[in-house]
Amino acid sequence: MRLLTLSVRTSSLVCVLLMAVGILRATAPVQADDEPKGGSISSGRATFHQFCAPCHGPSGKGNGAVATYLLKAPSDVTQLRRRYNGVFPEADLEEALLATSREGAPRALGNEEILWGPLFLSLGPDVARVRVADLLAFLESVQEQ
Repeated sequence: MRLLTLSVRTSSLVCVLLMAVGILRATAPVQADDEPKGGSISSGRATFHQFCAPCHGPSGKGNGAVATYLLKAPSDVTQLRRRYNGVFPEADLEEALLATSREGAPRALGNEEILWGPLFLSLGPDVARVRVADLLAFLESVQEQ
């Protein structure tokens, strides 16, 4: 019986260590000469579907699965360029997505949005910037004229 307990503990420890190594590899710092700039639409699409689509909907129209449970309807993120007079508000969106408090988020975007800054920044500042740049590249790609 003791051998079985040790075996289960050992295999659990190995699983935890493998998960930790996977997380560390996924968030490892990037070398300065190899620094990614972000802007991958496919990566941004994955981030959008993971974090944004539940409220904003899979197509970004504001009709996500949880939208009906919110006090204020989520915005249609395909209309950002139109709402900003033909200019995609990249700097404001980046600031809002990396904000760690309501005071740090641009007021023009409203303050009902979930604060994603703490989550993204928990991956490290470089990874957070790339993740947000990818998300912004995707959002810009879905803007309707």
